[in-house]
Amino acid sequence: MDYQIDLQETENQYTKITGLEDTAIIAGNNFTKNITITDPDGDSIQVGMYGDFFKLMDVNQNEEMVFLPGPIEKSINFIPLSNHVRAKPYKTVFTATDKNDSLGSLRNTASMYIWIADRDHEPDPPKNFIGQAISKDLVNIYWNDSNDELGYIVERADRYFPEFERIAILPVNSTNFNDSSVVENNTYQYKITAVGTKMSAYKTVNVSTPDIITTLEDKNFGNGLKIFPNPSNGSFKMINFGDFTKMEMIDLSGKKVWEKQINLPVEFNQSILLSTGLSKGIYILHVNSNNRSYSEKIIIN
Repeated sequence: MDYQIDLQETENQYTKITGLEDTAIIAGNNFTKNITITDPDGDSIQVGMYGDFFKLMDVNQNEEMVFLPGPIEKSINFIPLSNHVRAKPYKTVFTATDKNDSLGSLRNTASMYIWIADRDHEPDPPKNFIGQAISKDLVNIYWNDSNDELGYIVERADRYFPEFERIAILPVNSTNFNDSSVVENNTYQYKITAVGTKMSAYKTVNVSTPDIITTLEDKNFGNGLKIFPNPSNGSFKMINFGDFTKMEMIDLSGKKVWEKQINLPVEFNQSILLSTGLSKGIYILHVNSNNRSYSEKIIIN
């Protein structure tokens, strides 16, 4: 006996909010943005709007919200003033809740950051974007500061969630970000964009987290030479120094930013304290003697 089985999707689906995009605008210019809210199941939708950008627009964020048939269109039409200019972006949040009595309502939230500037900003893409898994649950990313930026947007994707998601909004002149929301044994892709009235091209880097606890502390390299801690605050110790007499630090652009000459003989297994005074970032340490040299990556937090 043959049976025909018809399968139908009964699970309630989240509403969709489209049209939101992080952006920077100039005071005195008209800013227009259209946002569309839909429900894949055709349910009625309740929309909420929150955030300090709506306060500038004098929008009543506490007005009574009602369920309406979708799709629902919301528009932002606003001319910011010169006294609205600030370094920190304004946040705009939309919520959308469907009305499904049988399966239960679902609520979706999406946000957009808006920078208000007093002039055009067209930053270059961040340079020398690199990442390092410090441990199984911590990734650090570093880059050289761009020019003329208003801030930075950091996004992340991974093997389980391949779509990029914004994870951080950083202020102007930032050069690093510590991501403590990673998990072990995963590969992450990070994207960074310098914010401007014309957004920079983005840069990406891949970082894999280990499946066991590992750190860069007590790092051994080059003929038993040891440096610790690494990462550090710019001061660290070296042991098993032997006949090494000169060292220098190179930044990611290839520029020598620190050097140290050892004038007195240093015994084997004797430690020496070094203070570089360098700012946060990733550097390459070159250690030299008369007939050999070694290099190692140094992280300063």
